[in-house]
Amino acid sequence: DYTGAATMDVASTAAVCEVYNLVPGITYFYKVEADGVVVSGGRFHVVANQLRMIYAPSISNIRDIGGWTVQDGLRVRYGLIFRGGEVNGLHPSNPADLDVLKALGVGAEIDLRKDNNYDSGHGQVGTCAFGFPAADYFFREGGYDCKVEHLTDAASKKRYKEWFPFILSHLREGKAVYYHCVWGADRTGLVSVLLEGLLGFSQEQMNKEYELTSHSFAGL
Repeated sequence: DYTGAATMDVASTAAVCEVYNLVPGITYFYKVEADGVVVSGGRFHVVANQLRMIYAPSISNIRDIGGWTVQDGLRVRYGLIFRGGEVNGLHPSNPADLDVLKALGVGAEIDLRKDNNYDSGHGQVGTCAFGFPAADYFFREGGYDCKVEHLTDAASKKRYKEWFPFILSHLREGKAVYYHCVWGADRTGLVSVLLEGLLGFSQEQMNKEYELTSHSFAGL
């Protein structure tokens, strides 16, 4: 039963069809139709225990925090927490890429930017590009508090403590959370390190996950 399945238009001369942002560990079924007639079909399995980078070209450095086997031997679930770059402001996304994040189940946003990170020509300060209501959108004016010295700074620690209840409350509601700064690198990386520590990542895993930013255009 393909009710509700995603559809793609493919040129009749295409030898390859590229499909992005599938979930590792899942078996997918497909069929190919031409003029309403099924001409091919089958299934394929996406290998699990793999990093899940998200393809949305106008948005920097998106990836799923899931997929890692952590210290207790369990694997962090895919599709719950995503990190990346901004979708409005200095680097506005195109509508199709914003739809990619929505299709992934993103229903809440943490915005780590400062006021001066916004471009008034593209987005108002503190505006949610997804159009989420205030309860699903977390914006706090802060500094670039992503250095070692900030871990003992009272104002920075207060902000850190606010992130996690927000994330947990939305996960309980079945909403995936997307957190970002401008490029999805340092401030976003700090949230990731703290969150990954709570999830049971090893130091080596946290280092590897952090360095994946170097493979995005944020790392150029």
